[in-house]
Amino acid sequence: MVAVLGLVVLGCGKQAASESPAELIEQSFQQATPETKETIQTVAASLKAKEFLAAARSLANALNKDSFTPAQKHAVGAVLNQINEAIAADPKLNSQEMFALREKIFQALNTHSDI
Repeated sequence: MVAVLGLVVLGCGKQAASESPAELIEQSFQQATPETKETIQTVAASLKAKEFLAAARSLANALNKDSFTPAQKHAVGAVLNQINEAIAADPKLNSQEMFALREKIFQALNTHSDI
C-alpha cells in the first residue's frame, strides 16, 4: 500500500519551482469555508515547520468535502507527495498513525473528485 501511495501521488505532486506544497494548498482552498481555510492554514504552517504528522492530521480532518476542484486535488497530492518524501528520507516518521492518515488522505483524494 505504501508503494501505491507513493506512485499514485507522484504525478499529482508536480508544481512550479516557486510554489511549495504549503503555498499550493493555501491557494487552492482560498474559496473554502472559514473553518476549512483555518484547517488548511494549519496544514501549511505544519508543512513549513516540517511537522509532517501534524500536517497529515490536519489535512485528514479537512478532507470531508463532496468533491475537490482540480487545483485542490493537485495541491493535496503535492502535500501527500511531500509527506511521502519526508518519510522516505526518515522512515521513523512512518508510524502506524502516519500510515493510517496517509491512507485516509489518499482515499479522500480518490473518492471525492469531480475530475
